[in-house]
Amino acid sequence: MQDSAAREPDSAQLVATPPGEAEDVVRWEKTCLCGQVMQGERAEGMLQLQCQECQRKHLILPISTYPEPQRVRKKRKRKEGPPVTAIATQQLGRLTKVLQIGLRTFLLALQRKLINLLKSIWQAFTPLRIAVLALTVVLLIGTSVIWRQQSRESAVRTLREAVALADEAFAAEQWGTAATEYHRAAEAIVYLNRTDPLALEVLQKHRELDAFDQICQLSLAEILKEAGRPGQSITDWERFFRLQVADKWLFSEGWLTPVDFAGQPGLRQVIPLEEGTIVIEWPASELSDATELSGHLLLAGQYAQIERSDLPGIDWIVRMKSPFLCCYEQTARRLGFELESPWMPEESLLQLLQRQRQLCLERGDKI
Repeated sequence: MQDSAAREPDSAQLVATPPGEAEDVVRWEKTCLCGQVMQGERAEGMLQLQCQECQRKHLILPISTYPEPQRVRKKRKRKEGPPVTAIATQQLGRLTKVLQIGLRTFLLALQRKLINLLKSIWQAFTPLRIAVLALTVVLLIGTSVIWRQQSRESAVRTLREAVALADEAFAAEQWGTAATEYHRAAEAIVYLNRTDPLALEVLQKHRELDAFDQICQLSLAEILKEAGRPGQSITDWERFFRLQVADKWLFSEGWLTPVDFAGQPGLRQVIPLEEGTIVIEWPASELSDATELSGHLLLAGQYAQIERSDLPGIDWIVRMKSPFLCCYEQTARRLGFELESPWMPEESLLQLLQRQRQLCLERGDKI
Protein backbone atom coordinates (compact mmCIF):
# COMPACT_ATOMS: atom_id res chain seq x y z
CA MET A 1 0.00 0.00 0.00
CA GLN A 2 2.78 2.38 0.88
CA ASP A 3 4.57 1.55 -2.33
CA SER A 4 1.55 2.37 -4.46
CA ALA A 5 0.98 5.59 -2.60
CA ALA A 6 4.59 6.58 -3.01
CA ARG A 7 4.42 6.06 -6.74
CA GLU A 8 1.40 8.28 -7.22
CA PRO A 9 1.93 12.06 -7.43
CA ASP A 10 0.59 14.41 -4.78
CA SER A 11 -3.14 14.96 -5.31
CA ALA A 12 -2.81 18.58 -4.23
CA GLN A 13 -0.44 19.24 -7.07
CA LEU A 14 -2.61 17.58 -9.82
CA VAL A 15 -5.59 18.94 -11.60
CA ALA A 16 -8.65 16.72 -11.74
CA THR A 17 -9.91 15.69 -15.10
CA PRO A 18 -13.49 16.83 -15.74
CA PRO A 19 -15.89 14.02 -16.64
CA GLY A 20 -16.29 13.50 -20.34
CA GLU A 21 -13.02 15.19 -21.20
CA ALA A 22 -10.61 12.42 -20.39
CA GLU A 23 -9.97 11.74 -23.99
CA ASP A 24 -9.04 15.38 -24.58
CA VAL A 25 -6.62 15.72 -21.63
CA VAL A 26 -2.97 15.45 -22.51
CA ARG A 27 -1.11 13.02 -20.33
CA TRP A 28 2.47 13.21 -19.29
CA GLU A 29 5.07 10.60 -18.43
CA LYS A 30 8.46 11.15 -16.90
CA THR A 31 11.25 8.85 -15.76
CA CYS A 32 13.37 9.92 -12.84
CA LEU A 33 17.09 9.42 -12.67
CA CYS A 34 16.56 6.72 -10.12
CA GLY A 35 14.40 4.78 -12.55
CA GLN A 36 11.03 5.65 -11.03
CA VAL A 37 8.38 6.15 -13.76
CA MET A 38 5.82 8.82 -13.07
CA GLN A 39 2.81 9.70 -15.15
CA GLY A 40 -0.39 11.66 -14.96
CA GLU A 41 -2.52 14.25 -16.69
CA ARG A 42 -1.13 17.57 -17.77
CA ALA A 43 -2.78 20.66 -16.20
CA GLU A 44 -3.12 24.24 -17.38
CA GLY A 45 -0.52 25.37 -14.86
CA MET A 46 2.99 24.34 -14.06
CA LEU A 47 3.20 21.16 -11.98
CA GLN A 48 5.95 20.37 -9.52
CA LEU A 49 6.55 16.75 -8.57
CA GLN A 50 8.80 15.00 -6.11
CA CYS A 51 10.02 11.51 -6.61
CA GLN A 52 9.05 9.23 -3.76
CA GLU A 53 12.22 7.18 -4.10
CA CYS A 54 14.98 9.74 -4.36
CA GLN A 55 13.15 12.89 -3.38
CA ARG A 56 14.20 14.66 -6.58
CA LYS A 57 11.94 17.39 -7.83
CA HIS A 58 10.58 17.51 -11.35
CA LEU A 59 8.66 20.12 -13.35
CA ILE A 60 5.79 19.26 -15.67
CA LEU A 61 5.02 21.80 -18.38
CA PRO A 62 1.39 22.93 -18.68
CA ILE A 63 -0.94 22.28 -21.56
CA SER A 64 0.08 24.37 -24.56
CA THR A 65 -2.52 26.93 -25.54
CA TYR A 66 -0.99 27.37 -28.97
CA PRO A 67 -2.56 25.53 -31.89
CA GLU A 68 -0.80 22.57 -33.40
CA PRO A 69 1.81 23.77 -35.87
CA GLN A 70 0.88 23.13 -39.45
CA ARG A 71 3.52 22.68 -42.04
CA VAL A 72 3.05 25.17 -44.83
CA ARG A 73 4.59 24.09 -48.08
CA LYS A 74 6.12 27.00 -49.77
CA LYS A 75 6.08 27.00 -53.53
CA ARG A 76 9.53 27.14 -54.85
CA LYS A 77 10.04 29.79 -57.39
CA ARG A 78 10.92 28.30 -60.70
CA LYS A 79 14.26 29.48 -61.73
CA GLU A 80 14.10 31.24 -65.03
CA GLY A 81 16.69 29.88 -67.38
CA PRO A 82 18.73 31.97 -69.79
CA PRO A 83 17.13 32.99 -73.14
CA VAL A 84 17.24 30.72 -76.15
CA THR A 85 19.68 32.96 -78.00
CA ALA A 86 22.10 32.80 -75.09
CA ILE A 87 21.84 28.99 -75.01
CA ALA A 88 22.35 28.79 -78.76
CA THR A 89 25.35 31.13 -78.57
CA GLN A 90 26.82 29.08 -75.76
CA GLN A 91 26.36 25.81 -77.62
CA LEU A 92 27.75 27.34 -80.78
CA GLY A 93 30.78 28.53 -78.87
CA ARG A 94 31.33 25.06 -77.46
CA LEU A 95 30.95 23.53 -80.91
CA THR A 96 33.42 26.03 -82.35
CA LYS A 97 35.94 25.18 -79.67
CA VAL A 98 35.50 21.46 -80.35
CA LEU A 99 35.97 22.02 -84.08
CA GLN A 100 39.02 24.18 -83.50
CA ILE A 101 40.55 21.52 -81.30
CA GLY A 102 39.72 18.81 -83.85
CA LEU A 103 41.13 20.85 -86.74
CA ARG A 104 44.27 21.66 -84.80
CA THR A 105 44.73 18.00 -83.98
CA PHE A 106 44.19 17.01 -87.61
CA LEU A 107 46.66 19.60 -88.88
CA LEU A 108 49.26 18.53 -86.38
CA ALA A 109 48.81 14.90 -87.36
CA LEU A 110 49.00 15.80 -91.06
CA GLN A 111 52.12 17.87 -90.50
CA ARG A 112 53.70 15.00 -88.63
CA LYS A 113 52.87 12.57 -91.43
CA LEU A 114 54.21 14.92 -94.09
CA ILE A 115 57.43 15.39 -92.18
CA ASN A 116 57.82 11.64 -91.78
CA LEU A 117 57.07 11.15 -95.49
CA LEU A 118 59.65 13.75 -96.52
CA LYS A 119 62.20 12.16 -94.24
CA SER A 120 61.53 8.73 -95.71
CA ILE A 121 61.76 10.14 -99.26
CA TRP A 122 64.99 11.93 -98.44
CA GLN A 123 66.43 8.76 -96.97
CA ALA A 124 65.33 6.78 -100.04
CA PHE A 125 67.18 9.09 -102.47
CA THR A 126 70.65 7.75 -102.51
CA PRO A 127 73.23 9.36 -104.84
CA LEU A 128 72.83 6.53 -107.34
CA ARG A 129 69.06 6.88 -107.40
CA ILE A 130 69.32 10.64 -107.81
CA ALA A 131 71.63 10.18 -110.79
CA VAL A 132 69.27 7.67 -112.40
CA LEU A 133 66.29 9.97 -111.84
CA ALA A 134 68.12 12.99 -113.31
CA LEU A 135 69.13 10.94 -116.35
CA THR A 136 65.53 9.79 -116.83
CA VAL A 137 64.21 13.36 -116.66
CA VAL A 138 66.81 14.53 -119.18
CA LEU A 139 65.89 11.71 -121.54
CA LEU A 140 62.18 12.47 -121.25
CA ILE A 141 62.70 16.19 -121.91
CA GLY A 142 64.99 15.45 -124.85
CA THR A 143 62.52 12.96 -126.30
CA SER A 144 59.69 15.48 -125.93
CA VAL A 145 61.70 18.21 -127.64
CA ILE A 146 62.70 15.90 -130.47
CA TRP A 147 59.14 14.64 -130.93
CA ARG A 148 57.79 18.17 -130.97
CA GLN A 149 60.42 19.28 -133.46
CA GLN A 150 59.63 16.36 -135.71
CA SER A 151 55.90 17.04 -135.41
CA ARG A 152 56.39 20.67 -136.43
CA GLU A 153 58.59 19.64 -139.35
CA SER A 154 55.98 17.10 -140.41
CA ALA A 155 53.24 19.75 -140.10
CA VAL A 156 55.29 22.16 -142.21
CA ARG A 157 55.82 19.51 -144.89
CA THR A 158 52.12 18.65 -144.81
CA LEU A 159 51.25 22.31 -145.11
CA ARG A 160 53.49 22.84 -148.12
CA GLU A 161 52.26 19.74 -149.93
CA ALA A 162 48.58 20.40 -149.12
CA VAL A 163 48.77 24.06 -150.17
CA ALA A 164 50.47 23.18 -153.47
CA LEU A 165 47.90 20.50 -154.30
CA ALA A 166 44.99 22.62 -153.06
CA ASP A 167 45.99 25.72 -155.05
CA GLU A 168 46.35 23.62 -158.17
CA ALA A 169 42.97 21.99 -157.67
CA PHE A 170 41.39 25.32 -156.71
CA ALA A 171 42.61 26.96 -159.91
CA ALA A 172 41.41 23.99 -161.95
CA GLU A 173 38.06 24.12 -160.13
CA GLN A 174 38.44 20.59 -158.80
CA TRP A 175 36.43 21.40 -155.72
CA GLY A 176 36.52 18.00 -153.99
CA THR A 177 40.31 17.74 -154.09
CA ALA A 178 40.70 21.39 -153.17
CA ALA A 179 38.41 21.05 -150.15
CA THR A 180 40.27 17.96 -148.90
CA GLU A 181 43.73 19.50 -149.27
CA TYR A 182 42.72 22.85 -147.79
CA HIS A 183 41.29 20.98 -144.82
CA ARG A 184 44.66 19.26 -144.28
CA ALA A 185 46.43 22.58 -144.63
CA ALA A 186 44.05 24.27 -142.16
CA GLU A 187 44.73 21.60 -139.55
CA ALA A 188 48.48 22.08 -140.00
CA ILE A 189 48.11 25.86 -139.66
CA VAL A 190 46.11 25.51 -136.45
CA TYR A 191 48.75 23.14 -135.05
CA LEU A 192 51.57 25.52 -136.00
CA ASN A 193 49.55 28.54 -134.75
CA ARG A 194 50.48 30.64 -137.78
CA THR A 195 48.93 34.02 -138.58
CA ASP A 196 50.99 35.09 -141.60
CA PRO A 197 49.28 36.13 -144.89
CA LEU A 198 49.74 32.66 -146.41
CA ALA A 199 48.02 31.03 -143.45
CA LEU A 200 45.16 33.55 -143.55
CA GLU A 201 44.69 32.95 -147.28
CA VAL A 202 44.55 29.17 -146.80
CA LEU A 203 42.06 29.49 -143.93
CA GLN A 204 39.86 31.81 -146.00
CA LYS A 205 39.78 29.43 -148.98
CA HIS A 206 39.04 26.50 -146.69
CA ARG A 207 36.20 28.46 -145.11
CA GLU A 208 34.63 29.34 -148.44
CA LEU A 209 34.84 25.77 -149.73
CA ASP A 210 33.46 24.34 -146.50
CA ALA A 211 30.55 26.80 -146.51
CA PHE A 212 29.73 25.97 -150.13
CA ASP A 213 29.68 22.23 -149.31
CA GLN A 214 27.03 22.98 -146.65
CA ILE A 215 25.04 25.51 -148.66
CA CYS A 216 21.27 25.51 -148.30
CA GLN A 217 19.69 23.74 -151.27
CA LEU A 218 16.53 25.85 -151.04
CA SER A 219 16.29 29.43 -152.22
CA LEU A 220 14.88 32.21 -150.09
CA ALA A 221 11.70 32.22 -152.18
CA GLU A 222 11.16 28.49 -151.58
CA ILE A 223 11.81 28.83 -147.86
CA LEU A 224 9.39 31.75 -147.48
CA LYS A 225 6.79 29.98 -149.59
CA GLU A 226 6.95 27.06 -147.19
CA ALA A 227 6.86 29.38 -144.18
CA GLY A 228 3.77 31.20 -145.45
CA ARG A 229 1.93 28.10 -146.64
CA PRO A 230 -1.69 28.28 -145.40
CA GLY A 231 -2.74 25.67 -142.87
CA GLN A 232 0.80 24.93 -141.74
CA SER A 233 1.22 24.45 -137.98
CA ILE A 234 4.05 25.86 -135.93
CA THR A 235 5.36 22.36 -135.24
CA ASP A 236 5.58 21.55 -138.96
CA TRP A 237 7.42 24.78 -139.68
CA GLU A 238 9.89 24.24 -136.83
CA ARG A 239 10.60 20.71 -138.04
CA PHE A 240 11.08 21.93 -141.63
CA PHE A 241 13.38 24.75 -140.52
CA ARG A 242 15.45 22.50 -138.26
CA LEU A 243 15.96 19.77 -140.85
CA GLN A 244 16.46 21.75 -144.06
CA VAL A 245 17.36 25.35 -143.23
CA ALA A 246 18.94 25.79 -139.79
CA ASP A 247 22.76 26.19 -139.80
CA LYS A 248 22.85 25.94 -143.61
CA TRP A 249 24.88 28.55 -145.50
CA LEU A 250 23.65 31.39 -147.66
CA PHE A 251 25.80 33.43 -150.06
CA SER A 252 24.39 36.87 -150.81
CA GLU A 253 25.58 39.83 -152.88
CA GLY A 254 23.97 43.21 -152.44
CA TRP A 255 24.01 46.68 -150.96
CA LEU A 256 24.00 46.68 -147.16
CA THR A 257 23.44 49.50 -144.70
CA PRO A 258 24.72 49.68 -141.11
CA VAL A 259 22.11 49.30 -138.36
CA ASP A 260 22.02 48.72 -134.62
CA PHE A 261 20.56 45.43 -133.33
CA ALA A 262 19.84 45.87 -129.59
CA GLY A 263 23.15 47.62 -128.98
CA GLN A 264 25.14 45.40 -131.37
CA PRO A 265 26.37 46.68 -134.76
CA GLY A 266 24.94 44.97 -137.80
CA LEU A 267 24.21 45.18 -141.49
CA ARG A 268 20.80 45.14 -143.15
CA GLN A 269 20.02 43.92 -146.63
CA VAL A 270 16.59 44.51 -148.17
CA ILE A 271 15.45 42.10 -150.90
CA PRO A 272 12.04 42.48 -152.61
CA LEU A 273 10.54 39.14 -153.65
CA GLU A 274 7.21 37.91 -154.89
CA GLU A 275 6.48 36.50 -151.39
CA GLY A 276 7.09 39.93 -149.86
CA THR A 277 9.87 42.25 -148.82
CA ILE A 278 12.66 40.50 -146.96
CA VAL A 279 15.21 42.02 -144.62
CA ILE A 280 18.37 39.99 -143.96
CA GLU A 281 20.16 40.99 -140.76
CA TRP A 282 23.88 40.26 -140.64
CA PRO A 283 25.72 40.68 -137.29
CA ALA A 284 28.71 42.85 -138.14
CA SER A 285 30.43 42.42 -134.76
CA GLU A 286 32.05 39.21 -136.08
CA LEU A 287 33.29 40.93 -139.22
CA SER A 288 34.57 44.44 -138.66
CA ASP A 289 33.29 47.95 -138.18
CA ALA A 290 29.85 48.19 -139.79
CA THR A 291 30.65 51.65 -141.14
CA GLU A 292 33.59 50.32 -143.14
CA LEU A 293 31.63 47.32 -144.42
CA SER A 294 28.47 49.11 -145.51
CA GLY A 295 27.88 49.23 -149.26
CA HIS A 296 28.37 46.62 -151.97
CA LEU A 297 29.36 43.29 -150.35
CA LEU A 298 29.44 39.55 -150.96
CA LEU A 299 28.71 37.75 -147.69
CA ALA A 300 28.17 34.21 -146.49
CA GLY A 301 26.41 33.20 -143.29
CA GLN A 302 24.32 30.53 -141.62
CA TYR A 303 20.56 30.71 -141.18
CA ALA A 304 19.71 31.40 -137.54
CA GLN A 305 16.05 32.49 -137.54
CA ILE A 306 13.21 33.36 -139.90
CA GLU A 307 10.10 35.15 -138.64
CA ARG A 308 7.37 37.51 -139.78
CA SER A 309 7.92 41.22 -139.31
CA ASP A 310 5.73 43.77 -137.57
CA LEU A 311 7.49 46.69 -139.25
CA PRO A 312 5.59 48.49 -141.98
CA GLY A 313 6.69 47.60 -145.50
CA ILE A 314 8.62 44.53 -144.34
CA ASP A 315 7.09 41.05 -144.46
CA TRP A 316 9.90 38.76 -143.34
CA ILE A 317 13.08 39.06 -141.25
CA VAL A 318 15.90 36.59 -141.82
CA ARG A 319 18.62 36.57 -139.13
CA MET A 320 22.05 35.14 -139.94
CA LYS A 321 25.00 34.03 -137.82
CA SER A 322 28.72 33.35 -138.31
CA PRO A 323 29.07 35.69 -141.30
CA PHE A 324 32.27 36.22 -143.27
CA LEU A 325 33.36 38.05 -146.40
CA CYS A 326 34.01 36.12 -149.59
CA CYS A 327 37.36 36.95 -151.14
CA TYR A 328 38.08 34.71 -154.15
CA GLU A 329 36.61 34.77 -157.63
CA GLN A 330 36.66 30.96 -157.89
CA THR A 331 33.98 30.83 -155.20
CA ALA A 332 31.90 33.47 -156.97
CA ARG A 333 32.30 31.66 -160.28
CA ARG A 334 31.25 28.40 -158.62
CA LEU A 335 28.16 30.16 -157.27
CA GLY A 336 27.30 31.40 -160.77
CA PHE A 337 27.86 35.09 -160.04
CA GLU A 338 28.96 37.44 -162.81
CA LEU A 339 32.48 38.72 -162.12
CA GLU A 340 32.66 41.48 -164.73
CA SER A 341 29.91 44.05 -165.14
CA PRO A 342 30.03 46.18 -168.35
CA TRP A 343 27.49 48.67 -167.01
CA MET A 344 29.28 49.07 -163.64
CA PRO A 345 32.99 48.32 -164.14
CA GLU A 346 34.18 50.11 -161.00
CA GLU A 347 31.76 48.14 -158.83
CA SER A 348 32.13 44.79 -160.53
CA LEU A 349 32.22 41.66 -158.41
CA LEU A 350 35.88 41.12 -159.31
CA GLN A 351 36.79 44.55 -157.89
CA LEU A 352 34.63 43.83 -154.85
CA LEU A 353 36.40 40.54 -154.13
CA GLN A 354 39.82 42.16 -154.40
CA ARG A 355 38.75 44.87 -151.96
CA GLN A 356 37.34 42.34 -149.51
CA ARG A 357 40.47 40.18 -149.81
CA GLN A 358 42.62 43.14 -148.85
CA LEU A 359 40.34 43.92 -145.92
CA CYS A 360 40.50 40.30 -144.69
CA LEU A 361 44.29 40.26 -144.86
CA GLU A 362 44.46 43.50 -142.88
CA ARG A 363 42.03 42.12 -140.29
CA GLY A 364 43.37 38.60 -140.06
CA ASP A 365 41.89 38.12 -136.59
CA LYS A 366 38.38 38.29 -138.11
CA ILE A 367 38.95 35.48 -140.60
